Amino acid sequence: MLSNSLFTPLSQNSAALGNLDVQKSGAHAPQPRVSSPSNKQLAESIFSELRGQGLKDRDIVSISSELLSRLTYEIQTRHQSVSTESL
Repeated sequence: MLSNSLFTPLSQNSAALGNLDVQKSGAHAPQPRVSSPSNKQLAESIFSELRGQGLKDRDIVSISSELLSRLTYEIQTRHQSVSTESL
């Protein structure tokens, strides 16, 4: 089980991430950008936490793949929802 410290950097960056949802009109909401150093710092923190929990290379790759799959699914679902609403 991962400790809560893994999620501390994410909660600190959540305000910077802003609203990433698509508005009902289909237009994208303004999206404040997280600076590259923030992204890198967050990634390093998550990676260190995963390593600290004893995860091996393949475990981290698997988690990364699952995150990308989840994001892809949500983007596709959001896009389909906006397309359906515009009909």
